[in-house]
Amino acid sequence: MKPILLTKTTLWCRAASEFFLALRPDAMVFAGENGDPMPEALRETSMIVSFLSPWIVPASALEACAGPAVNFHPAPPEYPGIGCYNFALYDAAPLYGATCHHMSPVPDTGRLVAVRRFPMYPTDTVSLLKERTMVHLLALFYEIAALLAQGAPLPECAETWTRKPYLRRELDELGRVTPDMYPDEIRRRVAAMRFPGAPGAFLELAGVRFEAAG
Repeated sequence: MKPILLTKTTLWCRAASEFFLALRPDAMVFAGENGDPMPEALRETSMIVSFLSPWIVPASALEACAGPAVNFHPAPPEYPGIGCYNFALYDAAPLYGATCHHMSPVPDTGRLVAVRRFPMYPTDTVSLLKERTMVHLLALFYEIAALLAQGAPLPECAETWTRKPYLRRELDELGRVTPDMYPDEIRRRVAAMRFPGAPGAFLELAGVRFEAAG
């Protein structure tokens, strides 16, 4: 059975794919986008590696996998789920990071393998934070993928996820501003939600939605 890498089509993902194939030429790489059908090959594989994958691997595929199944999450354990950059910026967190963890049927809940952390800055935006995260996430991928290719034991991280994964509705709520909020609260929400091509912070009045410019 061949190992499988699930990923997207971005520059960072292509770098991960090339490295993985150099280590395991027999691997199957599936690069897709949100909404693409789940690869059928997941039903029979010796290893599943997810790097920014658009797919949530079902429990049946995880149970059938003959070897390890790990995911690379673009955030530290304090920010599982969706909107990790946004919530970290809103919280003005001093540190951010990248995480590798064993996959479980509920995304971002499996045992942690390794965490890389780095400082956040007052001038950070979602775009800047994402770019720095990709550097650390790819470096972490190189480290763990090499171990997987060798069949070596993976590290065991003493850290744990600190909360349940953030959901889409929680991210949507972070973007909501209301007239009774203090100006600083509004500024924090607008800054945390500003990213090109993504919905920004919004205000609803009389059934009309007003969205902050990107």
